Amino acid sequence: MPTSGCTSIRKQIHIWMDAASPSPMPEAVREHIRHCSDCHLFIKQWNAVEVGLVSLRTLAPTLSPSFATGLESRLSTARQDSVIGCWFRRLLPPRQVKLALVTGSVAVAGLLCYLAGSAIVSGLSHRSGASLASSGQLRSTEPATPIPAQIQLAPR
Repeated sequence: MPTSGCTSIRKQIHIWMDAASPSPMPEAVREHIRHCSDCHLFIKQWNAVEVGLVSLRTLAPTLSPSFATGLESRLSTARQDSVIGCWFRRLLPPRQVKLALVTGSVAVAGLLCYLAGSAIVSGLSHRSGASLASSGQLRSTEPATPIPAQIQLAPR
């Protein structure tokens, strides 16, 4: 199990392994791994990972000649797009744009229906039948016809 001294050594191991050019192992790390089997195993495991990654370089698949041509044509097409279009596409993917537009349209239509409906209702509630009659809006366009005598009711 790694000790508190192993923490600083492991940091040094990472720095040594991440170095751009190959360099000899630092002396403090060398002394520590002589006595600490956990840190020694840690270095062995990282070396195995590195060997595996290096071996993958030779196992890379061969690409068809048309691959490079197709890739170049797609990249040149992508370069020709407008800056604003690329920015907008990165900001909102197409599905999200469509969803936002539909949702916004439905919300606006619902708001307009609500406002139009409340205006009609409020207009009718302010006008009563009496006020409509007094304003002359309930007049019939046909001339008044007298009610025949046989239909008239007798007063009580």
